[in-house]
Amino acid sequence: MAAMGFSQPRPPVKRQPKKIFIQRDYSRGTACRFQTEFPKELQGKIDEEAFVRTIESINTIFDEAEALNCGAYSEGCLFCLTGYTLHFCYKTNYERVCNFFLLPVICISGLWCVW
Repeated sequence: MAAMGFSQPRPPVKRQPKKIFIQRDYSRGTACRFQTEFPKELQGKIDEEAFVRTIESINTIFDEAEALNCGAYSEGCLFCLTGYTLHFCYKTNYERVCNFFLLPVICISGLWCVW
């Protein structure tokens, strides 16, 4: 058919969303935190104050998950005593906190895809 002047239909091109990376913040050590600096790629796409509030709330969630307390030490001891087999049937405090609090944040961030 190409010889008769008909062109073959091209498959539709999927546009990949532009990825924007939020840099890690090492000002307080190696704890999992993100910089609240507003990326220039998001200017005009989302509100800067909402972005900063969201990043600060994510940082607070990670601070809570990584907090050292009696429960965290007890978990560590139990995991060592059971040869880490307890890990198969028990979620750590870090996993519980992150799963509980970060799921809504991930859902909200789905709205932040820049096309």
